[in-house]
Amino acid sequence: MHEELRATLANPRAYPLELTLTDGRKLRISRRNWIHFPPRLKNIVYFPPKKSDGFSEFISPESVLKVKTRRRKRAA
Repeated sequence: MHEELRATLANPRAYPLELTLTDGRKLRISRRNWIHFPPRLKNIVYFPPKKSDGFSEFISPESVLKVKTRRRKRAA
């Protein structure tokens, strides 16, 4: 799951996406620059989009239950 999560978060075509965490929160991430999963760190770094929330948050990959890509399908 760890490597799959890293691959999904690194893919720019996966955005916007939604992370469901073990504490029940759902993080809707519409831009890739709001989240970073550095290769040397074991945690995901989340940068909230609101300036009032201005602090970054460390999220353990084990606390991610589900990743749902919310990209709209284009009509043919």
